Amino acid sequence: MDPIIILLVIYVLTMGALMVGIDKSFRTSKEGFMVSNRSATPWQVALSAAASWTYISVLILNSRFTVEYGFAGVFWYTIVFVAVLVGFGYMGHTLIQRMPKGYTLNEYINQRYNDKKMTVFYQVLQIAAAIYAVTANLTGFGIISEIISENFSYNTIIIVLGITVLLYTMWGGIRASHKTDALQFGLLILACVVFGIWSVMAAGGPVIVFENWNTAVPKSMADPEILKNLVGLLILLYTASILADNMHYQNVFSLGNKKKVIKTYWMSGAFLFVAYVGLTMIAASAFSLPIEITNPDNTYIQVIEHVIGPIGLLSFMLIILFKCSSVMDSSLNGAGTVIANDVIKTKNPLMISRITMAFVMISAIFLTIMEIDLWVLLTTFGALRILAVAPTLYAVFSKNKINTNLLFYTLVAVGIGAFTAMALKLPIDRFYLSLIILSIPTSVIVYKHYKN
Repeated sequence: MDPIIILLVIYVLTMGALMVGIDKSFRTSKEGFMVSNRSATPWQVALSAAASWTYISVLILNSRFTVEYGFAGVFWYTIVFVAVLVGFGYMGHTLIQRMPKGYTLNEYINQRYNDKKMTVFYQVLQIAAAIYAVTANLTGFGIISEIISENFSYNTIIIVLGITVLLYTMWGGIRASHKTDALQFGLLILACVVFGIWSVMAAGGPVIVFENWNTAVPKSMADPEILKNLVGLLILLYTASILADNMHYQNVFSLGNKKKVIKTYWMSGAFLFVAYVGLTMIAASAFSLPIEITNPDNTYIQVIEHVIGPIGLLSFMLIILFKCSSVMDSSLNGAGTVIANDVIKTKNPLMISRITMAFVMISAIFLTIMEIDLWVLLTTFGALRILAVAPTLYAVFSKNKINTNLLFYTLVAVGIGAFTAMALKLPIDRFYLSLIILSIPTSVIVYKHYKN
């Protein structure tokens, strides 16, 4: 039997089993469906936040940077990724103080700026962010699946995965996400640590692995290319990413208590760090094993197959499949909550939320079938989300009132200009383009702040 069929059957049955026992109050009330009755436990949200923050594309890029940039590259990549997640906890702490009964970021933006245009801008941005998140994860898993099963249809894999995630998310809302994410990321941490240690020992031990890795990819910690692309650019892209996705704000509001937020996100960062260290150990072992690296994105798969064999590879693929759905369910919840809470306000917000989830998933499946490159997805859609960084941080950390007319039209103009430049493939470095996208709205905010 094709290994992908085995994976999909186990996955569908496990996700269905996890839905048993979700209390009716979490499935039939707005507060239960969207923010887990504001009673989620810190450890569960910590695992869910780490899971929903870790796209499949991020796991693939970790392997790529381990092979292409060595210790220096993967060190900076991991530190940036973890730091952005932990930093969001401090912002979430401030936000829940300002709006303890909130559901979405743009609900707060509407109260803070009192400008309908800005609110609509955020709504569009967050729906686009959700579609991007689901697309990136479907694309990433489709790429990995084709490696171990060349005879199974890419489109079939994507559709089965997408429909399964959609069904259980529509059933249990954010509670279903927290329940499944805790299992999914817990399994990922376990697999990365166990397989990481196993791979390193099979390759001769940590000293030999590090020496061979450092010899094969002798990159300096101060390498200009690494500092620009893996520190500067990724700080901008990942900060924009976490600020634009409503799923992260729902996690904060689900805690229901500002005292839990910072502790939860430090815990989440620790979980994330452990998983990434293990994944790096697996990929770095390739330089001390008798294998030829055919694709930097899939090095950890080659190592696991060589060291542990088909059973190990199948187990790891199943865990990656579980992990893939953790971002998608959170993104679907985020998009559904934005539309049901902020845009189409009816007596049945859960129905609106579920319809929105279906729309986002169908859109993402369509984009995934187009097979857009993961780095293009990250640097294109991610760059446009940088537009929201300055106005979001100002709204949360400043109490000043400013007129946002000029800011809104600046955001629109910069967004159109940046998208045009990327669509025409103009020879502009993405780091410098991202700086421009950030600096222009920031300048307008500074001007309006001091003018007032």
